Amino acid sequence: MRLVIDQDQELLALVARCINGDNYAWETFCNQYGKVVAGYLFRLSYFRQNRDAVHDVTQEVFKKLWNGGLRNFRGNTKYQFFSYLKTTTIREANTFIANNPPRHDDEQHPRGLPDGVMAVLVFETQLKTYPLKDQDIFCMVAIGGQNI
Repeated sequence: MRLVIDQDQELLALVARCINGDNYAWETFCNQYGKVVAGYLFRLSYFRQNRDAVHDVTQEVFKKLWNGGLRNFRGNTKYQFFSYLKTTTIREANTFIANNPPRHDDEQHPRGLPDGVMAVLVFETQLKTYPLKDQDIFCMVAIGGQNI
């Protein structure tokens, strides 16, 4: 239990130093959590197919955190911080994808497929990016048309 508390305190101290403008702390923060941000992004199929975009979005996440986003973190544990970081990353990823929609070349969008079939293929591809328990929920909603 003490190790977890120490890790929580260490993270909160690092965040506080970043907020106070400590450049060394910010460099440490980016080195430690850059891989975490990239890991969140690689869970999304868009970024597995567009690896160059991972660097761009990671920079946007850290820019948002640098420009006041870290001040908005209100948690007390590393788990709450990881949740906050994931939410920030996913929001930036969604913005990036909206501004840079995936290309539909012949391999990604085979000619002659009806739109309904393509929609199913896209749904199945995107579905694989979520944890299994979430996949089940999405499938239940899609099949049953129910709101959960």
